[in-house]
Amino acid sequence: HTHSRNTLSPLSSQMGKDIQPPTGIVIPCLPRITEATGGLYGLWLIGGEPAAGKSTLALQISLSVSRRRPVLYYDFEQGTGVIKWHVHKALGGDKDKIQDATKQLYLRHSMASLESDLDMLGCPCLVVVDSIQKVASSVTYRRESLEQWVHKLEALKKYDHHIILVSEKNRGSYGGASLSGYKETGELEYAADTAFDMLKPEEEDGSRTELHITKNRHYPKRGFITTLTRKNS
Repeated sequence: HTHSRNTLSPLSSQMGKDIQPPTGIVIPCLPRITEATGGLYGLWLIGGEPAAGKSTLALQISLSVSRRRPVLYYDFEQGTGVIKWHVHKALGGDKDKIQDATKQLYLRHSMASLESDLDMLGCPCLVVVDSIQKVASSVTYRRESLEQWVHKLEALKKYDHHIILVSEKNRGSYGGASLSGYKETGELEYAADTAFDMLKPEEEDGSRTELHITKNRHYPKRGFITTLTRKNS
């Protein structure tokens, strides 16, 4: 005999009084960003002009989040030595602080191990890709388009993973904050739950950058959010 059971449940049975917007991971060192976005949730897109600090911001968020959950950092931009130096400088060379901040930070230079990495950790993670355009252009993955990679990473949200994609922008989009202008594909602007654009103010020495929110799916805040200053790498 075959027994079937109705597992469908109407949404009305799940609607309580305390319905809140999605709340993500609090980033203590970036309180204005946390307040404006509700925390790191879903897929974050960090775009901007060259040398605006995209990789620095992604690494800072990773160091903060790795104290509470594993972070898989797929680096196609800087290299292990550069990242180790940045972490060393950022934490003042304090061995205890470095140990605490990096004990759940896993650095990779190939996406070939993505699925096995997630299986080995066996729990919700933060996945960071710097930068997403370099994944599709590598020889190993030349048969997979950038759109396919964006969809594959976006699908990780269903398993309670969070994702940060660092993205390059087209030269024609420099000078202004916008959700368009990402290199090679428009799929990024559709996939992102929250998108940031980093702009370098004119006549600056390069240590400061303006952070703008260009997409905020679950919260009302958009536009200029704060000015970030690069210190200690």
